[in-house]
Amino acid sequence: MDLDGEDVAPADSADLVRRYPDLAAGIFVFDVWTFNCDRHEENLVAHERLGLWAIDHEHAFGALRNADPAKAMGDALTYHVFRDLDLDQARLHEWGERIRGLPQTAITRTVYEGYERRLYKAPVREALHTFLLHRRADIHRLVTRSRPTARPLTDGQVPPDAGRGQQ
Repeated sequence: MDLDGEDVAPADSADLVRRYPDLAAGIFVFDVWTFNCDRHEENLVAHERLGLWAIDHEHAFGALRNADPAKAMGDALTYHVFRDLDLDQARLHEWGERIRGLPQTAITRTVYEGYERRLYKAPVREALHTFLLHRRADIHRLVTRSRPTARPLTDGQVPPDAGRGQQ
């Protein structure tokens, strides 16, 4: 990707968090809310003049591909480009509050607009609406659960990533 002849290839994720701490926290919280399990450096664009942009949301709402998306409403992210980096807790909280403060009517309008544009059928529309409302109310807990913990596991505990993403 280039902009006016300038290369805007993905930068190092730690550098992005350092240069754009507020936007990095916002992208992380947004991806937790939408359950976007595929945020990596190649779908972030950083540009000195334009800032940091998240592109390619193709894997958002991955839970809606399940037979029963309600079962995934409380799922935490196990992968994200910023997950293991030092995101500012106050900024994470602020972005969580922004999502919690979204009026239900705004979420409903957005979901219905996608339906009217024929991006999905009515059953997905309803599941998506329910999914976003549920995760909006639970955003702070979901963000916390999506971050790695420094606490050692006790006997019998399984790491949250165990069995996922392994080939």
